[in-house]
Amino acid sequence: DLRGHGLSDAPTDDGAYALDVLARDVVAVAEGSGLLRSPADRVVLAGHGFGAIMAAAAAVELADRSVGLVLVDGGWESIEVSSGLDVDEFLRGLDEPPEVMRSMAAFLADRAGFDAASWDADQERAARATVVETHAGRVVPATRPHALEASVRTMFDYDPLTVLPRVGAGGRIVALVSGVEGDGFGAGGRSGALATVAAARVAADETSIETVRFPYDGHNLMRYRPAEVSAAILRVTRPADTA
Repeated sequence: DLRGHGLSDAPTDDGAYALDVLARDVVAVAEGSGLLRSPADRVVLAGHGFGAIMAAAAAVELADRSVGLVLVDGGWESIEVSSGLDVDEFLRGLDEPPEVMRSMAAFLADRAGFDAASWDADQERAARATVVETHAGRVVPATRPHALEASVRTMFDYDPLTVLPRVGAGGRIVALVSGVEGDGFGAGGRSGALATVAAARVAADETSIETVRFPYDGHNLMRYRPAEVSAAILRVTRPADTA
Protein backbone atom coordinates (compact mmCIF):
# COMPACT_ATOMS: atom_id res chain seq x y z
CA ASP A 1 0.00 0.00 0.00
CA LEU A 2 1.17 3.54 -0.75
CA ARG A 3 1.78 5.70 2.29
CA GLY A 4 -1.56 7.05 3.50
CA HIS A 5 -3.36 4.09 1.92
CA GLY A 6 -4.49 0.78 3.38
CA LEU A 7 -2.36 -0.37 6.30
CA SER A 8 0.55 1.96 5.56
CA ASP A 9 1.41 4.90 7.79
CA ALA A 10 -0.15 8.27 6.90
CA PRO A 11 2.37 10.95 7.93
CA THR A 12 1.09 14.53 8.14
CA ASP A 13 4.35 16.47 7.85
CA ASP A 14 5.04 18.76 4.91
CA GLY A 15 6.55 17.00 1.91
CA ALA A 16 5.61 13.54 3.15
CA TYR A 17 3.95 12.75 -0.20
CA ALA A 18 6.44 14.44 -2.52
CA LEU A 19 7.37 12.41 -5.58
CA ASP A 20 10.97 11.82 -4.52
CA VAL A 21 9.75 10.52 -1.14
CA LEU A 22 7.23 8.18 -2.77
CA ALA A 23 9.91 6.98 -5.20
CA ARG A 24 12.19 6.13 -2.29
CA ASP A 25 9.34 4.13 -0.77
CA VAL A 26 9.24 2.01 -3.94
CA VAL A 27 13.01 1.57 -3.85
CA ALA A 28 12.78 0.52 -0.18
CA VAL A 29 10.20 -2.14 -1.09
CA ALA A 30 12.36 -3.43 -3.94
CA GLU A 31 15.40 -3.63 -1.67
CA GLY A 32 13.49 -4.99 1.31
CA SER A 33 11.97 -7.77 -0.79
CA GLY A 34 15.39 -9.29 -1.31
CA LEU A 35 15.10 -8.97 -5.09
CA LEU A 36 18.14 -6.67 -5.17
CA ARG A 37 20.31 -8.60 -2.74
CA SER A 38 23.11 -9.21 -5.24
CA PRO A 39 24.85 -6.39 -7.17
CA ALA A 40 23.83 -8.24 -10.34
CA ASP A 41 20.13 -8.36 -9.42
CA ARG A 42 17.67 -6.27 -11.43
CA VAL A 43 13.95 -5.49 -11.22
CA VAL A 44 11.13 -4.45 -13.54
CA LEU A 45 8.79 -1.76 -12.23
CA ALA A 46 5.13 -1.46 -13.20
CA GLY A 47 2.52 1.05 -12.09
CA HIS A 48 -1.05 2.00 -12.89
CA GLY A 49 -2.20 5.62 -13.12
CA PHE A 50 -0.58 7.49 -10.23
CA GLY A 51 1.38 4.32 -9.53
CA ALA A 52 2.95 4.66 -12.99
CA ILE A 53 4.22 8.10 -11.99
CA MET A 54 5.75 6.63 -8.84
CA ALA A 55 7.25 3.73 -10.78
CA ALA A 56 8.85 6.13 -13.27
CA ALA A 57 10.41 8.21 -10.50
CA ALA A 58 11.61 5.05 -8.74
CA ALA A 59 13.18 3.78 -11.98
CA VAL A 60 15.28 6.96 -12.06
CA GLU A 61 16.34 6.34 -8.45
CA LEU A 62 17.22 2.70 -9.15
CA ALA A 63 19.18 3.58 -12.30
CA ASP A 64 20.77 0.44 -13.78
CA ARG A 65 19.16 -1.77 -11.12
CA SER A 66 15.89 -1.37 -13.05
CA VAL A 67 15.79 -3.03 -16.47
CA GLY A 68 12.24 -2.17 -17.45
CA LEU A 69 9.27 0.06 -16.74
CA VAL A 70 5.63 -0.65 -17.57
CA LEU A 71 3.34 2.39 -17.55
CA VAL A 72 -0.22 1.12 -17.25
CA ASP A 73 -2.43 3.93 -18.53
CA GLY A 74 -0.46 6.73 -16.94
CA GLY A 75 2.91 8.26 -16.27
CA TRP A 76 3.61 9.91 -19.64
CA GLU A 77 1.25 12.90 -19.54
CA SER A 78 0.46 16.03 -17.58
CA ILE A 79 -2.72 15.32 -15.61
CA GLU A 80 -3.81 18.95 -15.76
CA VAL A 81 -3.55 18.95 -19.56
CA SER A 82 -5.06 15.49 -20.08
CA SER A 83 -7.97 16.03 -17.67
CA GLY A 84 -8.66 19.65 -18.55
CA LEU A 85 -9.01 20.38 -14.82
CA ASP A 86 -6.86 22.16 -12.28
CA VAL A 87 -5.96 20.31 -9.10
CA ASP A 88 -8.70 21.86 -6.96
CA GLU A 89 -11.40 21.05 -9.52
CA PHE A 90 -10.10 17.50 -9.70
CA LEU A 91 -10.17 17.10 -5.92
CA ARG A 92 -13.76 18.33 -5.74
CA GLY A 93 -14.79 15.65 -8.21
CA LEU A 94 -13.43 12.73 -6.16
CA ASP A 95 -16.32 12.53 -3.70
CA GLU A 96 -18.58 9.51 -4.19
CA PRO A 97 -22.37 10.02 -4.38
CA PRO A 98 -23.98 9.48 -0.94
CA GLU A 99 -26.12 6.63 -2.23
CA VAL A 100 -23.00 4.68 -3.23
CA MET A 101 -21.52 4.98 0.26
CA ARG A 102 -24.68 4.14 2.20
CA SER A 103 -23.65 0.49 2.63
CA MET A 104 -21.04 -2.03 1.59
CA ALA A 105 -23.61 -3.74 -0.62
CA ALA A 106 -24.39 -0.49 -2.43
CA PHE A 107 -20.70 0.27 -2.88
CA LEU A 108 -19.90 -3.17 -4.29
CA ALA A 109 -22.91 -3.04 -6.60
CA ASP A 110 -21.68 0.29 -7.96
CA ARG A 111 -18.20 -1.11 -8.60
CA ALA A 112 -19.54 -4.27 -10.19
CA GLY A 113 -21.71 -2.14 -12.45
CA PHE A 114 -18.70 -0.65 -14.21
CA ASP A 115 -18.27 -3.94 -16.06
CA ALA A 116 -20.32 -6.87 -14.81
CA ALA A 117 -18.55 -9.33 -17.11
CA SER A 118 -15.17 -8.78 -15.43
CA TRP A 119 -16.44 -8.64 -11.84
CA ASP A 120 -15.15 -11.56 -9.78
CA ALA A 121 -13.89 -12.44 -6.30
CA ASP A 122 -10.55 -10.71 -6.90
CA GLN A 123 -12.29 -7.51 -7.99
CA GLU A 124 -14.55 -7.66 -4.95
CA ARG A 125 -11.58 -8.04 -2.59
CA ALA A 126 -9.85 -5.10 -4.24
CA ALA A 127 -12.98 -2.95 -3.95
CA ARG A 128 -13.50 -3.86 -0.30
CA ALA A 129 -9.92 -2.82 0.47
CA THR A 130 -10.63 0.75 -0.67
CA VAL A 131 -13.26 1.44 2.00
CA VAL A 132 -13.93 0.95 5.71
CA GLU A 133 -17.35 -0.12 6.99
CA THR A 134 -18.58 1.93 9.95
CA HIS A 135 -20.70 0.69 12.87
CA ALA A 136 -23.66 2.46 11.28
CA GLY A 137 -23.27 0.35 8.15
CA ARG A 138 -22.01 3.13 5.89
CA VAL A 139 -18.64 2.96 4.18
CA VAL A 140 -15.94 5.63 4.08
CA PRO A 141 -12.76 5.75 1.95
CA ALA A 142 -9.83 3.86 3.43
CA THR A 143 -7.39 6.48 2.19
CA ARG A 144 -6.85 9.28 4.70
CA PRO A 145 -8.17 12.61 3.36
CA HIS A 146 -4.91 14.50 3.91
CA ALA A 147 -2.96 11.73 2.18
CA LEU A 148 -5.34 11.70 -0.78
CA GLU A 149 -5.09 15.46 -1.26
CA ALA A 150 -1.31 15.49 -0.96
CA SER A 151 -0.99 12.57 -3.39
CA VAL A 152 -3.25 14.26 -5.94
CA ARG A 153 -1.23 17.47 -5.71
CA THR A 154 1.94 15.48 -6.32
CA MET A 155 0.28 13.82 -9.30
CA PHE A 156 -0.60 17.22 -10.78
CA ASP A 157 2.93 18.53 -10.19
CA TYR A 158 4.46 15.65 -12.15
CA ASP A 159 6.26 16.57 -15.36
CA PRO A 160 6.97 13.48 -17.47
CA LEU A 161 9.48 15.38 -19.60
CA THR A 162 11.75 15.83 -16.58
CA VAL A 163 11.44 12.22 -15.41
CA LEU A 164 11.05 9.72 -18.26
CA PRO A 165 14.09 10.87 -20.30
CA ARG A 166 16.17 10.09 -17.19
CA VAL A 167 15.06 6.45 -17.02
CA GLY A 168 18.26 5.09 -18.49
CA ALA A 169 20.77 2.29 -18.42
CA GLY A 170 19.14 0.79 -21.50
CA GLY A 171 15.92 0.07 -19.64
CA ARG A 172 12.86 -0.60 -21.77
CA ILE A 173 9.61 1.27 -21.29
CA VAL A 174 6.25 -0.09 -22.40
CA ALA A 175 3.14 2.10 -22.22
CA LEU A 176 -0.31 0.49 -22.12
CA VAL A 177 -2.86 3.02 -23.34
CA SER A 178 -6.62 2.69 -22.80
CA GLY A 179 -9.51 4.49 -24.43
CA VAL A 180 -10.31 6.05 -27.78
CA GLU A 181 -7.86 8.81 -28.70
CA GLY A 182 -9.17 12.26 -27.82
CA ASP A 183 -11.94 11.16 -25.44
CA GLY A 184 -11.90 13.68 -22.60
CA PHE A 185 -8.35 14.81 -23.25
CA GLY A 186 -6.80 18.15 -24.10
CA ALA A 187 -5.34 19.37 -27.36
CA GLY A 188 -3.04 16.86 -28.97
CA GLY A 189 -4.52 13.92 -27.12
CA ARG A 190 -2.73 11.20 -25.23
CA SER A 191 -0.87 9.97 -28.30
CA GLY A 192 0.65 13.42 -28.75
CA ALA A 193 1.84 13.48 -25.15
CA LEU A 194 3.30 10.00 -25.46
CA ALA A 195 5.05 10.84 -28.74
CA THR A 196 6.57 13.96 -27.20
CA VAL A 197 8.00 12.03 -24.25
CA ALA A 198 9.25 9.23 -26.51
CA ALA A 199 11.04 11.79 -28.70
CA ALA A 200 12.61 13.37 -25.62
CA ARG A 201 13.98 9.97 -24.60
CA VAL A 202 15.49 9.40 -28.03
CA ALA A 203 17.03 12.88 -27.91
CA ALA A 204 18.59 11.90 -24.58
CA ASP A 205 20.12 8.80 -26.24
CA GLU A 206 17.74 6.45 -24.44
CA THR A 207 15.37 3.85 -25.87
CA SER A 208 12.00 5.04 -27.16
CA ILE A 209 8.70 3.96 -25.60
CA GLU A 210 6.93 0.87 -26.89
CA THR A 211 3.16 1.30 -27.02
CA VAL A 212 0.28 -1.15 -26.74
CA ARG A 213 -3.21 0.29 -27.25
CA PHE A 214 -6.56 -0.88 -25.93
CA PRO A 215 -9.03 1.49 -27.61
CA TYR A 216 -12.16 -0.24 -26.33
CA ASP A 217 -11.16 -0.63 -22.68
CA GLY A 218 -11.33 1.69 -19.68
CA HIS A 219 -8.60 2.93 -17.36
CA ASN A 220 -8.49 -0.15 -15.11
CA LEU A 221 -6.62 -2.34 -17.57
CA MET A 222 -5.68 -4.85 -14.86
CA ARG A 223 -9.39 -5.64 -14.64
CA TYR A 224 -10.20 -5.63 -18.34
CA ARG A 225 -6.93 -6.97 -19.79
CA PRO A 226 -5.10 -8.88 -17.03
CA ALA A 227 -3.33 -11.26 -19.41
CA GLU A 228 -2.04 -8.43 -21.59
CA VAL A 229 -0.79 -6.41 -18.61
CA SER A 230 1.03 -9.47 -17.29
CA ALA A 231 2.49 -10.13 -20.73
CA ALA A 232 3.82 -6.56 -20.94
CA ILE A 233 5.58 -6.94 -17.60
CA LEU A 234 7.16 -10.22 -18.73
CA ARG A 235 8.03 -8.67 -22.08
CA VAL A 236 10.41 -6.09 -20.61
CA THR A 237 12.35 -8.77 -18.74
CA ARG A 238 13.59 -10.13 -22.06
CA PRO A 239 16.05 -8.55 -24.51
CA ALA A 240 14.33 -6.42 -27.15
CA ASP A 241 15.36 -8.72 -30.00
CA THR A 242 13.70 -11.73 -28.36
CA ALA A 243 10.52 -10.07 -27.01
